[in-house]
Amino acid sequence: MCGIAGIIQLHASEAIDESALRRMCALLAHRGPDDEGVYVAGNIGLGNRRLAVIDVSEQGHQPLANEDGSVWVTFNGEIYNYQELRRDLQQRGHTFASHTDTEVIVHAYEEFGLEFVDHLDGMFGLAVWDHRKETLVLARDRLGEKSLYYYLDGQRLLFASELGAIIKSRHAELDLRIDAAALRQYLIFGCIPAPATIFTKVRKLCPGEFLVLRRGACTTKRYWEVPIAAPRGEAPEEELLDRFHEALQASVRRRMRSDVPLGAFLSGGVDSTCVVGVAASLAEMPVQTFSIGYDDATFDEARHARDVAAYFGTKHTELILSDEDLSSTIVRIMGSFDEPFYDHSAVPTYLVSELARRSVTVALSGDGGDELFFGYKHLLQRLVSYERRRAYEEQAGGNGTRRAWFERLPRAMRRAACAAISRCAPAGTLPQAKRRLEDSLFCRPYRDWPEQFLAGYAHTPPELRRGLLGEAGEEDDAAGLRATLRRTAACEPVTQLALLDLHTYLPNDILTKVDRMSMQHALEVRIPLLDHRIVEFAMSLPTQVKLRAGVQKYFLKRYLQRHLIEDPRVLAAVTREKHGFRFPIGRYMDSLLKPQILDSLRSRSFQQALGLRPAGVELAIRRHEQRRAGKTVWLLFCLSLWWRHHLT
Repeated sequence: MCGIAGIIQLHASEAIDESALRRMCALLAHRGPDDEGVYVAGNIGLGNRRLAVIDVSEQGHQPLANEDGSVWVTFNGEIYNYQELRRDLQQRGHTFASHTDTEVIVHAYEEFGLEFVDHLDGMFGLAVWDHRKETLVLARDRLGEKSLYYYLDGQRLLFASELGAIIKSRHAELDLRIDAAALRQYLIFGCIPAPATIFTKVRKLCPGEFLVLRRGACTTKRYWEVPIAAPRGEAPEEELLDRFHEALQASVRRRMRSDVPLGAFLSGGVDSTCVVGVAASLAEMPVQTFSIGYDDATFDEARHARDVAAYFGTKHTELILSDEDLSSTIVRIMGSFDEPFYDHSAVPTYLVSELARRSVTVALSGDGGDELFFGYKHLLQRLVSYERRRAYEEQAGGNGTRRAWFERLPRAMRRAACAAISRCAPAGTLPQAKRRLEDSLFCRPYRDWPEQFLAGYAHTPPELRRGLLGEAGEEDDAAGLRATLRRTAACEPVTQLALLDLHTYLPNDILTKVDRMSMQHALEVRIPLLDHRIVEFAMSLPTQVKLRAGVQKYFLKRYLQRHLIEDPRVLAAVTREKHGFRFPIGRYMDSLLKPQILDSLRSRSFQQALGLRPAGVELAIRRHEQRRAGKTVWLLFCLSLWWRHHLT
C-alpha cells in the first residue's frame, strides 16, 4: 500500500516543478512511511510514498520501470494474483528485476496494452507512463477500494491518492472553486459520489474506470461493472454454499500473501466472522484479531468478538473506549478527511486501525457483506415500501383514480402540497405523516422509485437543502440513481437495492472511510468479500437465498452453520441482530460539542466560503433543537471541520 502522485505539463516545453511533486509526496507520507521516490523526465513527473508489504527490499522502490525504461509505474494497492501473472508474463518473454507485485503492472501493460487492467486482481489506484506513446494511464480497482483524484485544466494534469495532496501542493494557479452540485450531493449522501469532488476542476475516477491522457487529449472508460445477470437456477442450497466456501477460501488465501505481519478486524458479526473463520483454517499460526468496544453496555458488542476469537483460537486484542476517549478524538478525526465526510463510524475505524497497527501491517476486514447479502435494515424497509406501492398499482389496474389526478399535477404543486401537510404535522409524527401521505392520498407509483429511494436515503430533507442552497440544480439530485435503476430494470428488487448501495454507499462512504482511517496509521486493509468473483456470484443469487422469512443475510448465516461454526451458542451469538459499533453522537452534540458546533455553523466566513444561506443554517439549528434535523447539523459541522482544515 502506498500513496501516489504525479504531474504532467500538457505543453512539452514546460518542465516539471519537482519541488511541487515532492510536496505532494510529503503530504502522503502517512500512507507510505517506508520510502519515497520521484521520477522526473521532461514534462512528466511521478511520485510515490511506499508502505513495504510485498518484497520489502530496495528492489521494491517506486516509481518502477520495465527493462529499457520505456514504461514507468507508480502504484498504490495490492495485486493478489501477482505470482500467477508473473509466471505467465515470464513465459511470454518478460524479465523481472524484483519480486514485487508492482513490477507485474508494467509488464502486463507492455503485453496487453490498455487491457492490462482486466488481468489485475486486486485493489489499486495506479499510474502508468508510456514514453514511446507519450501516454499516461490512470486506473482504479473494480469496486473502488482505493481512490485516485485528478485535476485537469489547459496547462497540466495533477493526480494523487488523496485530494489533499493536490490542493495543498501549492502548485501555481489551481482553480479551487467549490462545486455547488457536489455540495448538494454531500447534503444528501454524507459524502460526494464519484466522479465529482467538492471542487469543480478536481475529479476522481469511478470504480472500475481508467483514464487515458495522450498528447493532451483525455478520455475515461469503464473497464468493469457489476454484471447484471439473471438469478441462478434453482440449484440446491448446499451446492451454492459449497461454491461460496471455495470462492471465499481462494479470496482469503490470496489476501493472506504478505511479507509483513498480518491480522484481521473482528466485530463478532456475521461478515468478519466469515473472514476470520476462513483465515484461521488456512493459517499455520493463530491469526491476530482486533476489536473495540464501548464501556456503555447499551452500545457494547465486544463480548461477541471475544466469543468468536476463543472459538477460532485467535490471538485477540481489544480496546474498550469511554466517552472521554471518543469525545477527545471526534473533531480531530472527522476534520482529517480530504473531502467533506459525515459518517462518524470513522472514529471507531480510526481507533481499531491504530490498535491493529501496533502489531501488524496488514489487516483483513469483513466489509461488503451487507451490500452483497442484504444486511442493511434500510434495504428491507425500502423493499417493503416498494412491494406495497406495486401492490397498489396492480390493484388500481395501473391507472388508479387517486394516482391519476396526482400525476397530472405540476411537480411544483405536488411539492407544495407535501410541504403544506408537513408543516401541519406534529414534529414527532412528521415521518409517519409523510408516509401516510404517499400511501393513502397521493400513492406515488413505484416507477418513481429513484425519488422514493432518495427521500429515504437523504440525510438532509429537501426543504432544508433548499433553505441552505436554494433550488438551483435540485432536479438532478436523483440523476445517478435513475441511471442505475434503468440499467438494472430487469433485476429483482433485492438485486436492484443491492446494486444501488454498491454504486453509492459502498465506494463513496464505507471504502473511503476504511482507506483514509487505516492509512492514517499506514495500515493496509484487505477485503476478501469484495473479490470481484464473489461479488458476481452474490449478485446472481436468487432473492430467497439472501432474504428468507424476513431473515437478512440468510445465506451467510447458513454458510457459517454449514462450514465454520458447530457450537450452537457461538452461532447464535454471531447471527444475532447486530447493531455495529455505535456511540451516542447525539449526546455529544447536545453537550460536549454543542458550543463548537454552533460557533462553526454560524461563522460568516464558513457560510460565505461554501455558499450557505444564513437563514437555512438557522433553520437547521432550530430543527435540531426540536429533534428533527440532527443529521443535517452534523453534516454541516463536518463540512465546517473540513473547510477549516483544508481551506483556511
